[in-house]
Amino acid sequence: MQNSKFYSSVINSPTAFKKNSFRTLSTKQKGLTFIAGTLKATSKLAVQSFQYTKTVWSSEKARQHSTTKGGRFETATTRKQLCLADEHKDYLLVDEITTEIVSGINLSFLYRTHKNLHEQVKSTQITDELTAAHVIVADELVSRGILHHSWDELDSIYQN
Repeated sequence: MQNSKFYSSVINSPTAFKKNSFRTLSTKQKGLTFIAGTLKATSKLAVQSFQYTKTVWSSEKARQHSTTKGGRFETATTRKQLCLADEHKDYLLVDEITTEIVSGINLSFLYRTHKNLHEQVKSTQITDELTAAHVIVADELVSRGILHHSWDELDSIYQN
């Protein structure tokens, strides 16, 4: 998981890439890494996003680099940035779940995320955010041919 220690520049939408093809790569430039994946259309490796370490890159310098690469610069001040290759993370949190991100994660990570959503129901109330996150994850499971189950009241809300 990355946090506000990084700036981010989105070069290509995660939906343009084949599932499970993302990896984080280092560059020769200090404080600069990028996430790359295999494009659906061409099967070629391409940059999905750049990540700039704030202690090395100023906001302006990172923005300029992003612009030269055709990216959409993000300061990452209000939302944690997700590193899809983070091996120390077991699941996505509710506020990290988007259709684009979920479509790019591997099946075991997706399953653990789904399981965690159900575990949250045991310790908290079902919120609109939790319900929306569950729908996104459950839809992705179904799109990958995984049958959706009935675990608890969170599933009674899910309508596919």
